[in-house]
Amino acid sequence: MFGGSGLLSHTAKRKKPLARVIYNDFDGYAERLKHIKNANKLRQEIFKIVDGIIPKKQAVK
Repeated sequence: MFGGSGLLSHTAKRKKPLARVIYNDFDGYAERLKHIKNANKLRQEIFKIVDGIIPKKQAVK
């Protein structure tokens, strides 16, 4: 869960005990947000490369 809602994160963890839930920004999420444009460009390039190789339903996961 992103967005800072501890209640939603807690609920997600109770419903999905094996899920990894991060309550604070220990994974560098704020830093990754600075690079979201580049990450999205890279994702689009990868989608072009795998187009026709991997079914779209699987590529979205």
